[in-house]
Amino acid sequence: MFKKYQLINIARNELGMDEDSYRAMILRINRGKGESLKDCNMSELNLILKELKQKGFKVKPAKPDGFKSKRVKPKRITKDGIELPADVRDKMLALWIEMHNQGIIKDGSDKGLASYCRNRTEADHWHWITYDEAATIIESLKTWQSRELLNRLLKRLTSDGIHISKSSLDLIADIKRPKTMFKYTSTENWRVIDELCHRHNISL
Repeated sequence: MFKKYQLINIARNELGMDEDSYRAMILRINRGKGESLKDCNMSELNLILKELKQKGFKVKPAKPDGFKSKRVKPKRITKDGIELPADVRDKMLALWIEMHNQGIIKDGSDKGLASYCRNRTEADHWHWITYDEAATIIESLKTWQSRELLNRLLKRLTSDGIHISKSSLDLIADIKRPKTMFKYTSTENWRVIDELCHRHNISL
């Protein structure tokens, strides 16, 4: 699945698809489940890639080592003796690459993710972190991503002359007790993003 993510992102960049067209295509193909590749199953990813090929994207022959030209190949047994599931690794890396494509992360490489995880765990590579550590890192990335996208949305609205008060944001986010926006969870951030995009008929 990770290779599909890579191919689709490469195709999108080569074709120069704008954000609105790209997300509309995903939403149409996965029948309204969401605007991200994470919301698609393998069959839907194949349909997205097929449509991009029809638009002119050509898959280039892989290098001898394919997508793994710079990937570290450590043993995947973590410090707790349990192998980190492949779907968890793929989800983490796919989210990291998506945030890079959104301009949130400068280094979207495998090494960039390894450095991020190393600063938050005792593992030298993200393949070696435990399942609990992986879950924590994925949630921290989701919160970082949603926070950045919400800030961009609010700036866009402000530039259009639309000002949203903090109390209104708290109401939309369904905050149970007062806290700063920096402490909003990813769920609360997305709740606000979805509502504001719907209310003002815009997309990220």
